[in-house]
Amino acid sequence: MDSNQIELKTDGITMPRIAVFYDLMVAVFTLGREKRFRREIIELAGISSGDRVLDVGCGTGTLAIMLSEVTGPEGEVLGV
Repeated sequence: MDSNQIELKTDGITMPRIAVFYDLMVAVFTLGREKRFRREIIELAGISSGDRVLDVGCGTGTLAIMLSEVTGPEGEVLGV
């Protein structure tokens, strides 16, 4: 695995075709500002390296993925 990739684990099912459509619709509704919006959420929440975070209602997990980049290998992110 590339050092920039994050290992994602799931005990549930995934629906990749629907996820692509969902993420596309989010991009349209946020006028392409989704990443900036999610970065602001992380900053406002004060998330930092080593933190443990629960993302409730995580959808396709885009925020959880960004959170895991911030918390790093010392931290933990759980998306439900």
